Amino acid sequence: MAELAAYFAVDVRHRFVGRTGIDSGATQLRRRERECWQWLCVHGREHERWIAIDDSLDNFGQDLPGAGAVLFTDP
Repeated sequence: MAELAAYFAVDVRHRFVGRTGIDSGATQLRRRERECWQWLCVHGREHERWIAIDDSLDNFGQDLPGAGAVLFTDP
């Protein structure tokens, strides 16, 4: 987590609380969205606001569960 957070401004690094697995190359639509939702539920955070950071538009839909959002990056 520290390595990933280091790409962002110091004042937001503490907000990184978890991550899903490394992409195995699977092409299932909205897969990362489901992984994020599963992580949130397992950690009792499904009612909190969350932001995912990803580089693939296919990993998330328009209607994210809970109070979710996605920041898409350049691969």
